[in-house]
Amino acid sequence: MKIAFLCGSLEPGFDGVGDYTRQLAVELIRLGHAVIAIAICDFNIDREYRGYQRSEEVSLTVLRIPAVTNFSERLKRIKDCIDLHNPDWISFQFVPYSFHAQGLVFKLAWHLKMICRRARCQLMMHELWVGMDENATIKRRCLGWLQRQSIKLLIHRLKPVIISTQSLLYAEHLCRLGYQPKYLPLFSNINNQFIDEGRSVGESVNKLSLVLFGSIHPDTAVDDFADDIANYKAKMKSDVCLIFLGNCGALQEHWVNVWKAKGLPLKILGQQPPNVISGILRTAALGIATTPTALLDKSGSVAAMREHGLTVLAVTSNWRPRGIKVPALPPGIIKFTKGNLEQIIKAKTYIPHDLNVAKVARKLEGLLLRYS
Repeated sequence: MKIAFLCGSLEPGFDGVGDYTRQLAVELIRLGHAVIAIAICDFNIDREYRGYQRSEEVSLTVLRIPAVTNFSERLKRIKDCIDLHNPDWISFQFVPYSFHAQGLVFKLAWHLKMICRRARCQLMMHELWVGMDENATIKRRCLGWLQRQSIKLLIHRLKPVIISTQSLLYAEHLCRLGYQPKYLPLFSNINNQFIDEGRSVGESVNKLSLVLFGSIHPDTAVDDFADDIANYKAKMKSDVCLIFLGNCGALQEHWVNVWKAKGLPLKILGQQPPNVISGILRTAALGIATTPTALLDKSGSVAAMREHGLTVLAVTSNWRPRGIKVPALPPGIIKFTKGNLEQIIKAKTYIPHDLNVAKVARKLEGLLLRYS
């Protein structure tokens, strides 16, 4: 098959969906398909780039169109590239805010039909709309309603053969809009690989390492969590260290201050190469996630921790979707509540989770072949 991926940005290491697209595209090339990737609104460059990106010794042909490019000119460049490649399938990796400052894609919806008219389309919904939680403000709900209408127009115009998502919550929302989405699980961007780097910060007889990998979400139970960690440390005479790994965002400082106030040790490692991240995850005792439980299956950092066999402790807010039951937690993920920490640490086990990019690529390949 010939496949063209469309996404917002393809800046390596700075765009999660772009990294996802690149890895999936490269794996499909390994399976024998002809694949290109087009970044149609790339905010990370100011000049158009045509060339290649490499991942694990495989080259992917890419076109990156700067976001500053005039909209009509951008459409022309995309269309010319698509016509040249003449794909059987166009896989549109959709995130509303990649294409519009307010996540409104009415304009894009009207014009993409012209580009995609010769190929079957798969629409991968990485994000939907804002304001779907119980505590959303009126302003957020109104914006979310507009975003939802623009998404409905996009689907109506594109008429995708396949709509897919990696979130069970989003799948339910799409079902309620009358569509039949296919669940395509999220794979980890960090491959599980045994190396020496990172082993010194792992777990030993008297040391328990906790790793918080990726963005920290607001309104988490960090104070209760730090209290329980301090109590466990005193009771068990154990060295408990919290490792901040990757780009944790603006709320890292709050977590650091809470941790220091309890006299608890921590390490801030920041962004690291994938092999170092893998080594740290392999030797940690527990992974810490702050993503709301209803959205944990769409978190790349959670996928990475699960691929490395970590029990993941969800130290999250009380974010709940409005009118929809929260999906059950995947195996190996436990919701933190005050007082349950010691039991979780004692019961933790290695939980194999081998849903890697190769398996997801084969699943996508099967879908595309089935609907060809």
